[in-house]
Amino acid sequence: MKECQQTMRKPDSISVARLMAFNKFSVGNFFEVLRELRSKHQFHSKDIYNIDDTGFSTVPTKSPKVISARGNQRVIKATSAERGTTITCVCAMNAIGNFFPFLIFPRMRMNPSFIYGAPNGSTEVARETGWITAQIFLKYLQHFKLRSFYYLTTTALIQLGVDFYRAHNIFLLVFPPHTSHKLQPLDVAFYSPLTAAYSQGCDNFMVNHPGYAIAIKTVAGIFGKAYLKTAIIRIAINEPFNYSIFDDEDFEPSHPTDTLVQDSQPKDSPAVIPDPSRDNSA
Repeated sequence: MKECQQTMRKPDSISVARLMAFNKFSVGNFFEVLRELRSKHQFHSKDIYNIDDTGFSTVPTKSPKVISARGNQRVIKATSAERGTTITCVCAMNAIGNFFPFLIFPRMRMNPSFIYGAPNGSTEVARETGWITAQIFLKYLQHFKLRSFYYLTTTALIQLGVDFYRAHNIFLLVFPPHTSHKLQPLDVAFYSPLTAAYSQGCDNFMVNHPGYAIAIKTVAGIFGKAYLKTAIIRIAINEPFNYSIFDDEDFEPSHPTDTLVQDSQPKDSPAVIPDPSRDNSA
């Protein structure tokens, strides 16, 4: 196999919906809308942000590898619990390396101990389920405007993985459905190393504090250290504008449905939510 330049690899699991949705028509239409917005409003690199959310559990799903004696069929490692509690993190990233984290804790009220060790510039809120909602996202937009004030010109363009929000003086450009695994820079380049660094941080905590479990009040400190390691400017890969970043090999899985997609999708997809303050009818 070495002579044939081949090797055994464990493939990443991607749903059929994602494979079929990532096609030339949807991606080409998205880049065309992005190009028109940039040309019309003269957005600079610092004005374009990507926003997405992810979850961090008190019990990471993946543990780092350990050294063990040969012949051991089973190697165990202590965890905080059988099932963990998830804290949601919403991040915004622009092309010059500015990151704005926003943490959502699964509690009815915030406790000052929850935010100990959180990254500088982050904001934390409490919600019973710990998941993001439209109301929570409005609070996040306030946090976004506050943190990005010194970097923005007059408007900002946000590329989102969600599809129903409006904000003052901000244009929301929505990714086509089921394409964030390729189009969203946070998914492609940031969340994977961040999750790995967080899992390693949880492992270090369990080793350095024997007999103690990772609680909600511990997560922010572990997340903060992982965040400082991974929130670096080279991760911000959504510049320069590259219309041809994907080749035919990337679109090959969607070929069986290319015709159906072109016939069924509206011409104005993806959705662009304009700035309400610029509505001429107002």
